[in-house]
Amino acid sequence: MRRLTLILALIVCTAGAQTLLHSCSNADETTNPHTSMACTLTVTGGTGHAVVVWASYFISGTGCTTPASSATDTAANTFTLETHATGTTTICSNLLFAANVAGNASDVVTAAWPDSGSFANMGAAEFSGVSGFDAAATPYAVAGSGWTSPASTTVTTTASGDLLFGYSISGGSGSGTGSAGSGFTALTDGTGGAAVAEYGTGGGVGSNSISVAYTSNAGYILLIGIAMKASGAPPATMVPRHGASVCCQPQ
Repeated sequence: MRRLTLILALIVCTAGAQTLLHSCSNADETTNPHTSMACTLTVTGGTGHAVVVWASYFISGTGCTTPASSATDTAANTFTLETHATGTTTICSNLLFAANVAGNASDVVTAAWPDSGSFANMGAAEFSGVSGFDAAATPYAVAGSGWTSPASTTVTTTASGDLLFGYSISGGSGSGTGSAGSGFTALTDGTGGAAVAEYGTGGGVGSNSISVAYTSNAGYILLIGIAMKASGAPPATMVPRHGASVCCQPQ
C-alpha cells in the first residue's frame, strides 16, 4: 500500500531589522538667535539606509511665522519634511526624512528655518533596514507648567514592525528634564529643556504609541513623531508544493 505523507515545514519570512548606525546633534540652549544649525554625521549609505533630521527653536513674543524647516547635506541627499508643528505659538518643531541615502564619511547635515529662533536644537541619525516613510504621528502639545507625567501621541502604521521616531521639546517654567519613553532609546539626553530624540520598534498595523518621559518640572511640551517601514521580505503565504515542501511566497 502506498502511503502519501504530507510534511509541512514552517518557514518564517521576516523583514530586516532596523538598526541605528550613526547619529549627531547640536544645540544652543541660550537666547542667541539662529536661522540654521549643523552637525557632522558619518553616513554609511546604500539601499535600505535612511537619515532622519530633527530641528526645533523658540520664538519669543511674536511666535512662529511657520514651523517648516528644510535640510541639506554634503552628500546631496534629498530630505522631505514629513511632519512639523507649532506648540503654544512659540515652539517650532520639525522632522525630515531621506531614504536610500548616499554615503559620506563626514556628512555635514544642516537644518535651516525661516525664523530667527533661540534655544535651537537639531540632529540627524542614520538607520539601516528602512524601506521608506510610512506615517506621521498626531502632534501633541500642552501648555502650562509643572508637567511631570509622560507626553504621549499615536501614529497609525500601515505595516508591522515600523521604526518609530519621536521628538519632544519642552520649555517655560522649569524647562523640565526629558528622557526616552517606555520601549524607546534616547539619542539626546533632554537635560534642561533640550530636545529628546528617540527611536523604537512598533508593533502591529494600526495605532502605535510614541511617548517621552519627564522626570522634573516641565513647562509647555511639543511632541511629534513619524513611522518608517522596515525593509526586507514582504508578508508571505504558505504554499504547499509537490514533494512535501513549503515555499514562502509574497502575497
